Amino acid sequence: MNASKKRAFYYHAGANALGGFLKHPVARTVATSGSVSLSPAGGFMNTRVDRMHVDGLVSFEGAQVSVSGTEYQEGGWRTVATAIVEGLNLFEVVTADRLVGQISAVHPPDDGPSIVSLNGTKFVNLRVNGEIVQPILERRLLVGRPPIEGTRPSPMNGVPFSDLLWVAGEQYVALKKSGIEALGPRFALTDPEADLVRRGSALCSLVQGVEVQAPAQAYCHVIYVPDFGNIFLGELLVTRFSAQMTMVRVEMGSLADGTMTSCTVESNGSTMP
Repeated sequence: MNASKKRAFYYHAGANALGGFLKHPVARTVATSGSVSLSPAGGFMNTRVDRMHVDGLVSFEGAQVSVSGTEYQEGGWRTVATAIVEGLNLFEVVTADRLVGQISAVHPPDDGPSIVSLNGTKFVNLRVNGEIVQPILERRLLVGRPPIEGTRPSPMNGVPFSDLLWVAGEQYVALKKSGIEALGPRFALTDPEADLVRRGSALCSLVQGVEVQAPAQAYCHVIYVPDFGNIFLGELLVTRFSAQMTMVRVEMGSLADGTMTSCTVESNGSTMP
C-alpha cells in the first residue's frame, strides 16, 4: 500500500526565551535559554527552564517554550510556537512580570495565502526605569485588512501573511513621522516593499506605540533610554510565507554594551510538491 498519496508538508517552527551577547561590563555570549525546534514531520515539543541569570545583570525567574505541528481539522496544516518568560530583568532598566509571544500559522491545502494569528501575545507589567509602560497593540495585525465589499473574511480566522507586509508599509510612514531618524543614520529607514525585493523580508511590529516617562523617549514601538540604548517591542520579521516575532530586543551602548532578545517565536512551513 502506498502511504504517500497526500501532499507532504514540511513543518518549521521555533521558540526561545532569551539570548544574545555582552561586551561590557563583562564580555560574554549569553547562551540561548529555553530553545525548542519543531521536527519537519510535525509533532510537539515543550520545555521549562527555571531561574536563569548572568552575573546578576540579566535574568528571568522562569520560562516555558513549546512548538507543535499538526494537520488542520478543516484541511491544511497548522504550526504553533509559544514562548513565555516570567520575571525578566535586563540591567534593572527593562523588567517585566510576564511576556507571552505566540504565533499560530495555518497553511491551506490549495496553496492559498497562509494565515497567521497572534492571539495570546501580551506584555504584563512591562517597566522601563521602574515606570510601567503599556504598549498599544497594532490591531491590524490581529484582525487584518478590512474586507473588500462583496468578499468574505478568511474562514480560518486569521490574518494573511500579505497583510503583515501591508502593515509594515503603513508603519514605515509612522516611524518616519515619529522622528526616529534622530537616533542616527542607521534609522534612515527603507521602504518595506523595497526590503522585501532586496532581502526577501520586511520589518514591522505588533506594537503601534507606547507612552514613556522622561528621560526615555518613544518612537512608535522603539524606546530610547539615554545612557542605556534602544528597546524594540514586538518586532515582526516577515516574508511572504513566514513570520518571526521578538517581544523585547535591546541594543545597549553605554551603561552596558551588547544585544539581547527575549521571548522569540517563529513559524512557517511549505508543501511539496
